[in-house]
Amino acid sequence: MDTFLNYVTAQNAPAWRDEIFAGLRIPSTVSDKGRCHGWSLEREGELARIRFWIQEAVRPGSQLAQLYRQLEPDMDLEEDIVRSLPAFERTPCFGKLESNYALRMLWRVLMRRYGFARAVQAGGYLSRSEGLAWRIWRRKDYLLPRLAVGVLLGFFTLGASSGVVDAIYRLRLETWWPVPVACLLIVALLSLADVQRRLGRAAFGVILRRAIAIAGFGAVYAAFGARLLYWVGEKLGYSVCHYDAEVTMCGGVALLLGFVFQLFWQDRSIGEPL
Repeated sequence: MDTFLNYVTAQNAPAWRDEIFAGLRIPSTVSDKGRCHGWSLEREGELARIRFWIQEAVRPGSQLAQLYRQLEPDMDLEEDIVRSLPAFERTPCFGKLESNYALRMLWRVLMRRYGFARAVQAGGYLSRSEGLAWRIWRRKDYLLPRLAVGVLLGFFTLGASSGVVDAIYRLRLETWWPVPVACLLIVALLSLADVQRRLGRAAFGVILRRAIAIAGFGAVYAAFGARLLYWVGEKLGYSVCHYDAEVTMCGGVALLLGFVFQLFWQDRSIGEPL
């Protein structure tokens, strides 16, 4: 019986969603002086239903959240979040603090799912009520600082492992390029697994693009760290760091170590804002 009810609920969910979002067809704005245009208690009831729907959809333990995971990509949670953003703007019954908090939470959900383009759209609504300092602080999360810290810790882990450094030093005169390529490939596969874990049954193309973006960000941070290692080694006279091949391998291995030991096994998403 439970299976049958779940099946019926899954079939009706798209129709319920369309009925809920029908309330967004009427524009509603709030002027700077607090006067509402096109607002009424009936309109507020429609917006409240939309807000309740989205709040349930982003709550991991709710049945609605599970339906989104099961029915994706036919029911796109991120698209519905973006569609619902006007319902979270300030109204006489939905104050500034409530609006700011709700929009920030939705922005964090999109960042957690690596939906950076849609997070920028949510950030546009959020920036209307933010000061300049908070706006700058929030936007730094688009650079994935957790990933940068993970790669940095990967370099520290590499430096503490003399055996790995010695192996890299010996490989510099051999065919060395498969080492960073293999590290980047493994990181891409780990990123693919993490994105799929966050998105559920989303289209494979979406998962693949986001995984490549994460691996690309990691490669940029690793390349910056490798270049810094080369420059510091040259300035300080470290003979180990005088070869481009060696620092390139160090960058690839540090990236892999950062993912394996710091990022992939955490419960938090790499895109989770600080």
